[in-house]
Amino acid sequence: MNTALARKGREQPGLRCLYGTPTAACKQLKYFRAESAQSLVCRAHNHRRSDECRWYVIPSAEWPPYANPMFFSDWDPDREGFIRIGAMICRGLTIKIAKELKRPQAQALVMKRHWRWREVIAEDNSDMFVESAVTAASRLDAGKIQVQIGGRPVAPEIGGDPYDGRGKWDRLVFDLDKSGSMKLTKTHNGTDQEVIKSYEAIADIDELAESLRNDPSEWLWLEVLVFESLEPESQAKGKGKKGEPESRLITTNELYGSLLAPFENWLYE
Repeated sequence: MNTALARKGREQPGLRCLYGTPTAACKQLKYFRAESAQSLVCRAHNHRRSDECRWYVIPSAEWPPYANPMFFSDWDPDREGFIRIGAMICRGLTIKIAKELKRPQAQALVMKRHWRWREVIAEDNSDMFVESAVTAASRLDAGKIQVQIGGRPVAPEIGGDPYDGRGKWDRLVFDLDKSGSMKLTKTHNGTDQEVIKSYEAIADIDELAESLRNDPSEWLWLEVLVFESLEPESQAKGKGKKGEPESRLITTNELYGSLLAPFENWLYE
């Protein structure tokens, strides 16, 4: 069940984007990158349902892409017609349970040395995760940065894709402000197991990083998304509901510089 938690205070102005679909967003955003960075690849998670699925902008043609952090765009499950754009990183399965996986393709889900999760989050001296998220929250003068923690229990029989549509997910969505404070705004308990309930009380981004670093779960796939939810200009009405400020159109250049550029160090060593 999806539960929206009450929020007090005046909302910041929302943001509108020039893209009508997640597909269009990714195909534009892959061209904006640091001059010294390698080329980015734009991929649909499911080409048979490319209009509906999540799209990735990734620094490698490796598939599945979960070893690397990614830029992503998809339809916001909590705001009909809105597009989420941001960065994501996945925590895969631990080496010690690799032998228990029954399907060979599932070995791609095991975190080996090249997985960037360690450098971005898991190492005790890594501030990369916190600094990138707070920088993004500080740069946007409208809209709001949100953080989603997603958890899916997996079993030894899993195939090669946690996003195959057959497994259920729990989701927590937080608002993140430029001080690093986090406020839980939405919960979705799709598994009926409350597999990420321990994260509900998190109050700031440093606490989240510490919790992710020390999460002992072995059979739990985790994803962390840091994103902005934008309304496509083609369907925007400009003004929000009564009492809400008018939304603002953001250019691709500004969007990348404010929202995605702080996460380039996730993607590249």
